[in-house]
Amino acid sequence: MSSRMSDFKRYTCDVVMLVGKTGAGKTWTLDQIHAQHPGVFNSLTQRRQTKHGHGMGFKDGFDFWDVKLQDAMHAGKPLIVDRCNIKYGDRRGICQLTSGRIIYVVFDFSREVLERNALYRITTGRGVYPGVETPEKVKSFLDMQYRDACELTVDEILRRGGESELVTITNHPDLNELIKTLPSKLRR
Repeated sequence: MSSRMSDFKRYTCDVVMLVGKTGAGKTWTLDQIHAQHPGVFNSLTQRRQTKHGHGMGFKDGFDFWDVKLQDAMHAGKPLIVDRCNIKYGDRRGICQLTSGRIIYVVFDFSREVLERNALYRITTGRGVYPGVETPEKVKSFLDMQYRDACELTVDEILRRGGESELVTITNHPDLNELIKTLPSKLRR
């Protein structure tokens, strides 16, 4: 997040922060949540505009991320952030903007699954990942993400203070259960 973040208002909206590497299923999860719970959530994604709420694409550049994030938080609904969020600085910037509940959803799938999912998406024409437009780039991009990732820890969550929850997803039944019950995890 930029240094301009300190100039902005702190919001009270609840945030569902999707955390995972390329191919983990974050965008699929976002789409499933919106399909099963229409009108409940707002969303912000780095991949594309969404029909469900605020969104941005890489063509807008990261300079606009913090402004779009604030716009999405101001909208008055719980916010789902669909971004890798594998770096501490990305997560910290989101946390600094809200005093609301944060549900960290960490996708913990094997590298083999990540590669398979990313390759499937690219080779079937279902979309590309920014910086990973061809199958040849998948392995090197994941190498970079494994090298640069800063694992989310309980200490990081406790330092934030406030009401937070960590949900780790390691299989599809757990993911489907989360999608089904997510609204009940929010403040009323």
